[in-house]
Amino acid sequence: MRPEHDGAWIVRNNWGTWWGDDGYFLMSYEQYVNGVAMIIAETVDEPLKHYGYDDLGQTATWSYIKWGANIFKADEDEILKHVGFYTIANNADYDIYVYDLGTDEPTSPIDGELLAQVNGYSPYTGYHTEKINDEVMLKKGHYFSVVMNNKKGVSY
Repeated sequence: MRPEHDGAWIVRNNWGTWWGDDGYFLMSYEQYVNGVAMIIAETVDEPLKHYGYDDLGQTATWSYIKWGANIFKADEDEILKHVGFYTIANNADYDIYVYDLGTDEPTSPIDGELLAQVNGYSPYTGYHTEKINDEVMLKKGHYFSVVMNNKKGVSY
């Protein structure tokens, strides 16, 4: 179907230059997209450290999850400034909590000292980076958790 209005994204496919127009194609601004990843990169003034278990990005989806959490162990004394996560539904309304769980192997992501809470909203699906407003000090050798409450109970 022909779009009603002019305008298109110039999209680069990761299959290589043999596909499309040297690896690129045009996609109308009006085109509905499902299952496609778009990454917008920006430079930063300081090096970033990543704690995570999802090296490939979002590879699976679970519907109607209300709570989720990950537990990490701090490699050094450092400040946590951002938390990243995916949403696969529009209008995500969420709370993010960060806990210090101490030095013993944790049995729960919420059995510790609450260090920060962030309330957020995203009108669009995708990968998001939420800024932690308060300075969160992570202590070397301490476990910490990032817990997310999906208030609407929609897919993440």
